[in-house]
Amino acid sequence: MPQRVTLGLSMSDDPSADAIDVAPPPEPWPGDAQPVDPNGPPDPWIAPPPKTAAEPARRRQFLPRSLTGRLVSGVVALVAVLVLATGTGTYYALRSFLLNRLDQQVVATANQPVRQLFEDRTFAPSPQIVWITQLNTGGQVLDKAPTTGSVRHLSLPSDERVRLAVGQQTPTDVTTTDGYHLRVVAESQPGLGGVIVIGLDTEDVQRTLGRLLQLEIVIGASALLLALLATTYGVRFSLRRLYRVTRTARDVATELSPEGAGLDRRVPVTESGTEVGQLAESMNTLLAAVETQFAARLANEQRMRQFLADASHELRTPLTSIRGYAELARMQRQQGVVEPADNLARIESEGTRMSRLVDDLLTLARSDQGGQPHYEHVDLDDILDEAVTGARAAYPGRRIDSHAEPELTVVGDRDQLLRVVRNLVANAAVHTRTDGPISIDAGRQGGHVVLRVVDAGPGLPADEAAHAFERFWRADKARSRVRGGSGLGLAIVASVVSAHGGTVLFESSVEGGSTVTVRLPRSD
Repeated sequence: MPQRVTLGLSMSDDPSADAIDVAPPPEPWPGDAQPVDPNGPPDPWIAPPPKTAAEPARRRQFLPRSLTGRLVSGVVALVAVLVLATGTGTYYALRSFLLNRLDQQVVATANQPVRQLFEDRTFAPSPQIVWITQLNTGGQVLDKAPTTGSVRHLSLPSDERVRLAVGQQTPTDVTTTDGYHLRVVAESQPGLGGVIVIGLDTEDVQRTLGRLLQLEIVIGASALLLALLATTYGVRFSLRRLYRVTRTARDVATELSPEGAGLDRRVPVTESGTEVGQLAESMNTLLAAVETQFAARLANEQRMRQFLADASHELRTPLTSIRGYAELARMQRQQGVVEPADNLARIESEGTRMSRLVDDLLTLARSDQGGQPHYEHVDLDDILDEAVTGARAAYPGRRIDSHAEPELTVVGDRDQLLRVVRNLVANAAVHTRTDGPISIDAGRQGGHVVLRVVDAGPGLPADEAAHAFERFWRADKARSRVRGGSGLGLAIVASVVSAHGGTVLFESSVEGGSTVTVRLPRSD
């Protein structure tokens, strides 16, 4: 927050005094935000900044990221737990056994005649050194054995003597003043006026347990090393086919080009029943689908480029003609020549042709956008009569025969269905010889209404007939557009029939002519 600055002006004859005095900043007002020192202690009233998502990620960086590392770490950790549990159980089981056996020896030694232990210092009922002492009820030593030989004096701290003076029939652990760790019992001796404390050294037990611990460490470390090596090899061997999937994916990503190169690669599937085999099959299915869609997209782009080029060319031709005839009419008028009606007729003809082409393009565009037709019950007999009547008027020299079963009704857009029939008849009339007949038949077949338009040829070879419904496609590229049309007639037929839930089939041979079969669902 900017500070408030107080300016003080003073008038004086001293030139050095002609300056503006800047007063120190006033005390902050109540409610003003206090400045924060970035190097000072944190304000307890200001919430600390929230932790970012990277902080927990840094805490988890000790975990392996790869699948191999996690599997190996998991197996090694499991083996370590098993080794630790087995070793711990073995250690404590042996320790309990050795201590129980030592306790039995201590009790057996304590059951020997006490006088013989004190009087015959060479007598030893146990292969170990026997530690012995006599205490009164106050914990004071009544008799001392020598410090050498098989029976030795047990020197205890004062607190241990007090604890054992009351008697201890169950073996317990004590530490002598000499640093020996013993298991002792304290037998009450009423005749001696105190207790006899007898003990055996635990050195043999500790030595045996120490050797066991060393052996367990060596065996455990060997087991962990063996588990690490075996698991690493086993996981890598088992996942070698998974590495093929990753290599194939990398190769596809490296070789992929705008033309779809590299998508033909596949992962070899050797074990289809395993998880890796299923992953390889899924990868191959994905690559096949991507390859198909990629090829379809390239084909669509190619058709779109060709479509735009053909549409531009088709629109440029009538526009050029209109411009030429208009320029000719202007020049003739400047020269005083009476404008002939032929120029205006040609301009009108080219404009009509361009308007028809634009209408065809709009029809296909609406169909591509999925526009729904205006559905109604349509009598197919009326459509055939109207289409045939118009065709006979347009081609008076052609023989056009029509036959339809009575009461043929379909559900659809009447104008679009009429355009289908007109396009089929016009296509047959334009592209066949003038003396050949054209036959139009309509009838019922199962749950469909079947319409066939048959001409007498000449037809198309099979390789060219497969392209009949493509937009702007012509069998003869050099053919005159006056005779050949724009190449959109059959494309509109296929689009309209598909929008009505029907199918269209084009069959043709060079000698026998062409047959176009349209199937539409019946409404009755």
